[in-house]
Amino acid sequence: MVYIVEKKNQKILRFIFINVVALIVISFSIYFFNNEPEPKVLERKDPVYLDFSNSFDILNDNYYVVVGSNNHNNSDLEKARISVYDSSRTKILEKVYNKGYSSVYNDVLFDGNGYVAVGNYEATKSDVKNGTRTALIVKYDLSGNVIFETDFQVNSNSNYKAVAKVNDGYIVCGKAVNLNTDESGAVLIKYAADGNEVWRRYSGNTYAVYNDVAFYNNYIYAVGVDNGIGILSIFDTDGQLINNVYYNNMDENGFMSLSFYNNYLYLCGGKINNNNINGLVVRYNLDGTYLNEINYQKYNNVSFDKIINDSLGNVIVIGNSFTNVNDELYSEGVIGKYNFELRELNIVKYSTDRNFSFKDVKVYDNKYAIIGNSKISSENVSSKLFLFSTSLKSMGV
Repeated sequence: MVYIVEKKNQKILRFIFINVVALIVISFSIYFFNNEPEPKVLERKDPVYLDFSNSFDILNDNYYVVVGSNNHNNSDLEKARISVYDSSRTKILEKVYNKGYSSVYNDVLFDGNGYVAVGNYEATKSDVKNGTRTALIVKYDLSGNVIFETDFQVNSNSNYKAVAKVNDGYIVCGKAVNLNTDESGAVLIKYAADGNEVWRRYSGNTYAVYNDVAFYNNYIYAVGVDNGIGILSIFDTDGQLINNVYYNNMDENGFMSLSFYNNYLYLCGGKINNNNINGLVVRYNLDGTYLNEINYQKYNNVSFDKIINDSLGNVIVIGNSFTNVNDELYSEGVIGKYNFELRELNIVKYSTDRNFSFKDVKVYDNKYAIIGNSKISSENVSSKLFLFSTSLKSMGV
């Protein structure tokens, strides 16, 4: 009889033990789920220094504003940042976008009373896990205080690439990936001066993108790529499409940038030629009628990424030449100068022992100023402002 009782007790004790262990496991699982550590982009033993510049604009008295991203924060996440420098190139202001997780600013403009920056960020832990980005526009006053901020997300990835000023607000362009509806592809959005959306337009297939936008002669011009084909889109101020112009045999980025001089429109990018990429500049009339083009073939694998016109109408383009050395890709900045009819005046490669990439160019204090990034080691990147004379002679950084 005693033996039977002991067997029953053993069964009861075993049942209680199993349930207690299960309860402990479940409790710990719930605790760790609710207290999941913040995502880290950089998980390395040695500190990694990242400071990227993507775009800049000229202010009054040769001050300038720069946007990009860096990881100068406690979380080691790459964060969008906006910085202002005086005429001696001393930083006098910097603000970091701290919402969400990783973020970046791609473009900036100075509108006379503040700075408007556009880019994208990871808003949630789910975005970090899935690699999803939300497009972002932020306006700062001259002291760096946020006047307004608005984000944009349709279903999957959204990104603002560029911003332009119009009479009563701003035009932004980029991409919106939505696999579930037709509201997808290259996107163009008008915002009022207070940051409220006025209208929105989509173009192309799901993965089409507008890389740059400008407002000129009361029309809106946007350039980019659609299904591997370069695209120029012309809209009126109400967002009604006037014309689409296409250009074949471009690299995967299509048209990257646009500029104007008198009644001419200039676009740049990279053209595929015998398995190489050549720097490309195309000149159009303002209605999109093709006039002529140049293909830069001296160096292989050169893409022109940014284009401007100086006060004399000369076309200034910058880009990068890529070389594969022992399965590692190296880049060198390239700057070219053409007259308004695209006759070559000069073109030079900025070659040093470092790995440089050029990102943006402006006319600055009777010189050509270029924002770029220098790979100072295998993992560390620093941004620089390069100055060139009007004859394209390097004047240092």
